[in-house]
Amino acid sequence: LEWRPFQLGFILLAAASVADREHPDRGIMDLLWFPTGGGKTEAYLALIAFLAFYRRLSTGDDPDTGDGVAAIMRYTLRLLTTQQFTRAASVILACEAIRRGRIREADVSRRELGRTPFSIGLWVGGDAVPNWVSDAAAALGGAPDQPTPKQLMQCPACQQPLTWQHDEQVDAIHVHCENEDCLLFGPKTPLPVWTVDEDVY
Repeated sequence: LEWRPFQLGFILLAAASVADREHPDRGIMDLLWFPTGGGKTEAYLALIAFLAFYRRLSTGDDPDTGDGVAAIMRYTLRLLTTQQFTRAASVILACEAIRRGRIREADVSRRELGRTPFSIGLWVGGDAVPNWVSDAAAALGGAPDQPTPKQLMQCPACQQPLTWQHDEQVDAIHVHCENEDCLLFGPKTPLPVWTVDEDVY
């Protein structure tokens, strides 16, 4: 990955106000304008990853006090939302792989990043994704009149197809990477990706 100067400038300019709730720049809204394909998404996703780690590492003895909603992304076009969700999920799942201790180069341990997974949810309305787990289970079972929860088709780490299923024990829709060589493999640990409104709530 190569960073472009405007991306580094944006990240450095915004990092202080992202981390410090009392920073005077918190009252300023920045508009990041750059042509399509120029790297805007990577710039703000880097800030989100920074904030996610900062919240866990700056909370003292219990990193889980830094969990919860860190960022909300809003898009005006549904097609763009689905595309950007895939890119954002790749970043969040990379953060989760670091939290799980799967990436050896990381200088932090699972203890330092807490027990709560880094997760991502998609909330776009019932025409695109199911509102309820029961509707999602019906869609996974082949019901043709229900929107599908399958909004992430390939594992971001290994590019293999993902498995979506209704976990009846906890009544939730879970997604797994079944590639045993993948950083995100875990037959008993679903990926922290939520595409059903009920699960997101």
